[in-house]
Amino acid sequence: MPMRKEVLELSQLGPLPNEDQDIADGVLEHYEELLHRIQPPITRDEAEQLIKLFPATACFGLEWTLLHIIESTPDWPILSIIELCPSVEWKQQILDRISNT
Repeated sequence: MPMRKEVLELSQLGPLPNEDQDIADGVLEHYEELLHRIQPPITRDEAEQLIKLFPATACFGLEWTLLHIIESTPDWPILSIIELCPSVEWKQQILDRISNT
């Protein structure tokens, strides 16, 4: 199954900005629009791309939207995908959620 264009576009945009960064007008809205257009479940390949988008800390709640999309991957949790998360904080958050289920 080919990767959705929304996932490809998000990958090109790169990680979500942190709340404390200077964010250009329209950037957050663009991320939000793309995330909301993704209909779960997503593929493993899509999850591998999306997990790389976590901000270091927080991005006005968009990180939670991203997490819920990733968690829709069949056979979740997939530890090899979780290891790709660039955010120490969010990697731990994901692992904590898994251990609490």
